[in-house]
Amino acid sequence: MAGTSTAALNLFPFAGGAILITIAGFIVTDKTLAQYQTVWLMAVALMVIACICAFLSVEKEKA
Repeated sequence: MAGTSTAALNLFPFAGGAILITIAGFIVTDKTLAQYQTVWLMAVALMVIACICAFLSVEKEKA
């Protein structure tokens, strides 16, 4: 069970990284400063959302 849960949790960082790199590639087409700023702001916003989700998650107590 522990191995299955660890594998399931490892899916999200890898899939998220693959998806975000693809989205960033679509955003940065002309290589302008505004496009790079958009990518960085997107990354910051998603990191803030991830931190909020981590702080709101409830840890299960030992039985």
